[in-house]
Amino acid sequence: MGNLIEFVDLKRIKKINDITVYHRFVNWVSSEFDLYLQNETKKLQVFLPNGSFDIEIFNDCNNSLNILIHVKGKSKDTSLMIIKKLENIYNNVLKFNLK
Repeated sequence: MGNLIEFVDLKRIKKINDITVYHRFVNWVSSEFDLYLQNETKKLQVFLPNGSFDIEIFNDCNNSLNILIHVKGKSKDTSLMIIKKLENIYNNVLKFNLK
């Protein structure tokens, strides 16, 4: 039997009132991680050395706009660091969006 690698799977959902928050968030994240391979077709996907993360927008059952942040990685510590960085960027986008 070979060694099985367990992946860390972290998700955060952020409710938004305006689609411009999503676009600003994706733009900011894309520039923060511009040295990594990215795919931005239906959602932003960023591929890291030991994992990846996705950011996408969706409507919930109440038809409210939401952002899904999904981090997948081999290291729990690194995955937690990435999701915290993404949440900090999101919070900064909200601060700038209020002005």
